[in-house]
Amino acid sequence: MHTILEKFEETVNAFPDQIAVEDADRHYSWKKLRDAAQRAGTVLSSIGCQRKPVVLMMEKSCEALALLYGVLYSGGFYVFVDTAQPDERIRRETGNAAKLCFAMKCNPFLMPLAVSEVDRIEVCSYGVYCICRKDGIDPGKLLISGVLKKPAELKRIVEECGSKAGYTVESMGQFAMLDDLARKRREKLRGYIRLTSGNQFGLDRESANTVLSWQE
Repeated sequence: MHTILEKFEETVNAFPDQIAVEDADRHYSWKKLRDAAQRAGTVLSSIGCQRKPVVLMMEKSCEALALLYGVLYSGGFYVFVDTAQPDERIRRETGNAAKLCFAMKCNPFLMPLAVSEVDRIEVCSYGVYCICRKDGIDPGKLLISGVLKKPAELKRIVEECGSKAGYTVESMGQFAMLDDLARKRREKLRGYIRLTSGNQFGLDRESANTVLSWQE
């Protein structure tokens, strides 16, 4: 009996240059699909996805299929959720494995509607944070974005919200500030690592591993 990855590798070796999958924007040969899957698997392995469920919520595409195989290469198992599915079905299928987060950006007028429908409100500026506090939003609903890097602002947020809020970790400098604030308060803060896609935002694999090694 063969595993899925063994059959996949057999197919890649037999038909490396034939088209394996295509969507509206691109197509992948079997070899390109495997290469993309192995890169994804390496990243997922580095953040500890072995023997764990990985929820992939995205449209059906070449990239989505590469990520499915990437989860298998990492030693994990996946739950694929098509974004075209109704919200009720998505919540039923993912249960507690996935949460919905509303990125506030420049749309604070939507907050009264969003706060009852989502699990988290992402706060991307100190001004938005002040609006949330003025409107009485529970700190437990807030996900403080890593773009907030001014020490005085971050210090006040941690003092007011502490471990109730979540904090995305997007740079080593911002992580160092959070770590220092947590140690001074003798309090554990909940951090969510944002991985870079190759642009200037988020942490690379080495930095993410460093943060994970300091999590205690």
